[in-house]
Amino acid sequence: MINKIRNYIIRKKYKININVGRNFLLKKSNKSKIKIGYLDAKENVSIIIKNEAVFELGKMVFFNNNCTILINEGLTIGNNVMFGPNCVIVDHDHDYTKLNYRDEFINKKICIGDNVWVGSNCTILKGVNIGENCVIAAGSVVNKDCLPNCLYGGSPAKLIKELNREY
Repeated sequence: MINKIRNYIIRKKYKININVGRNFLLKKSNKSKIKIGYLDAKENVSIIIKNEAVFELGKMVFFNNNCTILINEGLTIGNNVMFGPNCVIVDHDHDYTKLNYRDEFINKKICIGDNVWVGSNCTILKGVNIGENCVIAAGSVVNKDCLPNCLYGGSPAKLIKELNREY
């Protein structure tokens, strides 16, 4: 019953189509923008959108338990995308060359294409483009672009093989 009430409140407040589990957090600044086709999030998923960042989700995007998304610039996720548990997506780094590096950031938008499957415990870093129909192996750290229809894995993530996935 509590989940139904929470989902209703989030739908009305943000005008988005969403189904969320316990301890779901969606925090945005007044200037940021959200566009969600449909989001299904399990327990302990946190999405924090700062500044004038744009957060766009396609239809049927799924976040498993304990995923964290921190957006300063922008994040676009296509249709039919799944994230395993404990994934982290961060579109910025601290600018350690500045004296006040705690408040200085280097921001770059992240784009994730349609039909992508991100395994558990993955980290996706700033400026990355993941092509459609990609699979990211569990435990990977994605810090460079991923070509469409490929399997990537490792830390940092590298091309493992091309896939013949059809939808």
